[in-house]
Amino acid sequence: MDKLKAVRGGHRSAVTRQIHKTDEKINEGEITRRDIHSAIENLERKHELLQKLDAEILDSLDAESVEQEILDADEFNQHIDINIRRYKECDLELRSSTPQDSETQAPVPPADAAAVNTVNVNGEESNPMSTFYTSTPQAQAHTEILLKTAVAPVWFEDRSAMSNILLDEGSQKSFISEDLAAQLQLKPCGNSTISLSTFGNANQNVRHMDKAQITLETETGGFIPMDVLIVPRIAAPLSNVTNVIASKLPYLKGLRLANPVTEDRKFELSLLIGADYYWSIVQDHVIRGDGPTAVKSRLGYLLSGPMHTFTGEQSSTGMFNVLIQHQQEERSLEKFWDLESIGVKADELLETTTMKDFNDEYETKCITYQDNRYTAKLPWRK
Repeated sequence: MDKLKAVRGGHRSAVTRQIHKTDEKINEGEITRRDIHSAIENLERKHELLQKLDAEILDSLDAESVEQEILDADEFNQHIDINIRRYKECDLELRSSTPQDSETQAPVPPADAAAVNTVNVNGEESNPMSTFYTSTPQAQAHTEILLKTAVAPVWFEDRSAMSNILLDEGSQKSFISEDLAAQLQLKPCGNSTISLSTFGNANQNVRHMDKAQITLETETGGFIPMDVLIVPRIAAPLSNVTNVIASKLPYLKGLRLANPVTEDRKFELSLLIGADYYWSIVQDHVIRGDGPTAVKSRLGYLLSGPMHTFTGEQSSTGMFNVLIQHQQEERSLEKFWDLESIGVKADELLETTTMKDFNDEYETKCITYQDNRYTAKLPWRK
């Protein structure tokens, strides 16, 4: 049995390396459909082999070890299934954004690409050449980082409003936006002086802010009183698209998310819960998978961490060939207006002559004195 477990361990390591190698290509945007197909085939083959090894090992175990063995085997097999499904989704994205396989077909110029005649340096006409543009569509892979966000009602006296919440341990205080405070008709109960330090700035700015007390309602109908500081705006809106994609992951299905799925693409923050109330809301249960981590809280499950996404946007590689051909009439007109042809344009040889030599030559050959007057010739080209 020890030998069977060692063999299984080797195959599991090979699976892990395959997934790691494929994910690296996805993150770098270098994945192709051929790579995806190869990864899926390898994982399916290893999956079938591991299931046979699991069955053989299970038959050799005593009754006390059977339960743990089943749990361990199911967990790893589920890990393989998740990645196979993920790679198949990636393949669909690549196929939908790539009408033709760019690896097997050479670029072909469009039917309406015009042929143009080129002229070499000697003025001789060369063979016609077509100028065209080629595009290589490719699905772009990138990683988005989810932050712990939630949507929950907040109360002030007998008034309530829905709030978009960001839970952030990096903040020592909790804040509410002026817009949400206005909806609640929030009345300040004092003020607070804080030293505000922003990222990358060693200096601290002293700010005086109004303080108020609100009540946060949990998913079970409980209430958490909170002291918050009122600010004009908490932060720029967060993207809500990745949160929608993450909610469809297999290991997250059936969970009640603190930030429910909506069609809104932006998540405008109205309440920031800092470290002063963070652990009054966040609980201990954690669910990990091939994607963001889910943490149970009194508002529902909070998602955070990296999320691999694919877009159907195309990256195009362009080839342009711009050729200019002068007609004979244009060349004649250009020559007519060339000042050098009438002797006015400076000679290249004169341009390289020093000013002293030029003055001496001009004074000797072009200036004469006769009948009490000087005569100077214009320096026309000979």
